Amino acid sequence: MQASNYVLFVSISKYLDYYINLAHRLGYKVILLSRKIDMDALIMVDVPVEVELNDKELVMQKVKELRNKFNICAAFTTNEYRVPLAKEIAVLLGLAHPVDLDAVLKCRNKKLTREKLADKGISPVRYQVATCSCSAKKFASEIGYPVVVKPSNDSGSRNVFCCRNEAELIEAFNIITNTKVNHVNEELDSDILVEEFLKGPEFSVEAGTDDEKTVIYSITAKMTTPLPYAVEIGHLSPARLDPLIKQQIEDLVRQAIDALGLRRCVTHTEIKLTPNGPRIVEVNARPGGDEIPRLVHITTGYDIRQIALYLALGYSLEEMPRDSVVARSAAIRFFVSEMDGEVMKFYLNNIKDNSHVLELEFYVRSGDYVTKTVDNFSRLGHIICYDPEGEMADQLVNALVEQVQITINPKERGGCIC
Repeated sequence: MQASNYVLFVSISKYLDYYINLAHRLGYKVILLSRKIDMDALIMVDVPVEVELNDKELVMQKVKELRNKFNICAAFTTNEYRVPLAKEIAVLLGLAHPVDLDAVLKCRNKKLTREKLADKGISPVRYQVATCSCSAKKFASEIGYPVVVKPSNDSGSRNVFCCRNEAELIEAFNIITNTKVNHVNEELDSDILVEEFLKGPEFSVEAGTDDEKTVIYSITAKMTTPLPYAVEIGHLSPARLDPLIKQQIEDLVRQAIDALGLRRCVTHTEIKLTPNGPRIVEVNARPGGDEIPRLVHITTGYDIRQIALYLALGYSLEEMPRDSVVARSAAIRFFVSEMDGEVMKFYLNNIKDNSHVLELEFYVRSGDYVTKTVDNFSRLGHIICYDPEGEMADQLVNALVEQVQITINPKERGGCIC
């Protein structure tokens, strides 16, 4: 009897059922390593393992025990916070080289990304690593406001501030320094990044890299809230770009991936198109967040989620499957709250019946208490549209957003409206 092959997933939450089903279709059984595994996941995975993921020594000991029992062919995650851990597990299992771990660590820590790109002369951005507000203020006064202030190792736009003056900079610095851990309770780096504010529209680039080359699958246009938070509230795939600009962006992303030493992974690179050309905001060694993989799949036939797992399993880019293209463009808009308060939501019942609507979903219910949207974690819902024949999916979704009313009654948590 042939021994089973396994893929080890590290704390995947979004699209977990998709990845389990994909692994099973490819003939692999699934080990799930997570701090807490819910009942649905317990039913789906073959080997559920609960372990405190912030205790690296304990995790590695558990992986050694699993290695003695199962033939593990890949260690994989799409969780931004756990990418380095998954790669370190892969190194332990002999599935990756230590230089691969070094590469993803540089991506995970924005300070290290900036240092590496600056060293290679790629995407010049004025920045300084600061440990106190005094040095941050001095740097900001030298380059001029606005400046972006952010922690080195958080994610989801959490505690990322665009500061228009010294008062806002000090406030942002205090908020970050008083936040001791990130979203998964990892200790935050004491170094805080202060960067020049890059003026211009924002894009993300979805790519895959094997041992030989990098393929750019799509460029997505982004819509953000006004400063100082600049939370992503809309995506359009593909972005409408002049061919020359598109080529400049793709060339820059390839240079950055090569400089960071990334391989056998997909990347999600955030770009600003400034008056001086495209500049890199950050490079992430994982699929794009939110619903970007779905938008790209609709408009290109390539499923970035699938490509990510295929690369971890050792497939080359030449072997990537491609489905039929569904539409020429697809877009998403997120619903946000302008204030703290209690939700009362209303929407037209026939919106879901619109032939261009793929999905309408709310993350909150009437009566829920919500906070002002200041990051990706505090949005209220989304709507996805596609345009089979044209490139105007964003205009379609924007028109439908106007038909969705979400009323927030200003109210303190547990309080009343007086």
